Amino acid sequence: AYFGTYPLMSHLVEQVIDGYGLFQDLQCRELKNAMMDLETQERNDGRVLLANFYRPYMQGTHQFFVERPEYLKALGSLDDSDPKQPSVIVPNYLYGRSFCVGTENGFQSFCCVDQCNVLMETLERSIAHPVASPSLIAELVAALPTETVAAPRNLSISLRHKLDKIAEANGGHVPLHGRLFSQWLHHAFPNECPQPRAPGVTEAPMTHDEWQASRNITPTVPKEVIRNLTDAAAEMKGAMGQDETCMLWTDEEELVTSIELQALGSPSSLWLDVVRFMAMCTAVASLIAILVNAVSSSCSLLLPEDSKKASPRASDLSSRMHAI
Repeated sequence: AYFGTYPLMSHLVEQVIDGYGLFQDLQCRELKNAMMDLETQERNDGRVLLANFYRPYMQGTHQFFVERPEYLKALGSLDDSDPKQPSVIVPNYLYGRSFCVGTENGFQSFCCVDQCNVLMETLERSIAHPVASPSLIAELVAALPTETVAAPRNLSISLRHKLDKIAEANGGHVPLHGRLFSQWLHHAFPNECPQPRAPGVTEAPMTHDEWQASRNITPTVPKEVIRNLTDAAAEMKGAMGQDETCMLWTDEEELVTSIELQALGSPSSLWLDVVRFMAMCTAVASLIAILVNAVSSSCSLLLPEDSKKASPRASDLSSRMHAI
């Protein structure tokens, strides 16, 4: 039946594509769980120490997590803010093009589902405005649960302070579609939302094949590099505990669109403008009514004397006709 007409065949293809996308995301979730198992108990920042990241590959558990540090850096998933303890950012690694399937045809590819998009869509529906106050965002985010974050929760003082800083830099409001808010979401949901790339980075993320073709070097890490990282991590053991307050933060803002923050204001100020407009219209209507009454009174004073005497007769005639 599916091969009878073009619409039926198209529907079948759509079902196959949707099903494969769900299957691909199941693999992504398994990889995410595997990465989180590599996190040390002291860490709560969505990062895996690079030496731990390579451990399954060295033990022969599986053939994932084999990318060299240079490739991870180009992918935007390497946090080397502490050169002695480089780490892999979990969501940046999972959402990278290295796990996309079907990228060669240029028409459609299947990548890991960005779980941060679900959180962002929830916020957009609740706010329904390009900007919002820090207090409103904090209230909404505190009620958002994920696989790794329980809700409701109390946001840390550090998170509230960063949110207030974003608002101070943008006229008292937080733009939802800017780099700083994306960075803040990564701090609030470190295992779901990716760390945005640094401003000025123009090179697009590459697949393994694209990176090897552009640099003429394999993206797979040499085992000697892994041994050096493991030895360095052993020397630093006991100093690996990190939480949200220690995560990388930069103050550079990049907005998706150019918006007038002062003009936009917040939803509450928009309603206030509407109320003011309605009040002004009411005042104008009242003024017009007063002027009409004044003109009518002036006209009655200017009527001839005969017209004034005829008026009672006309009123008497009108009342008689009403009685009939």
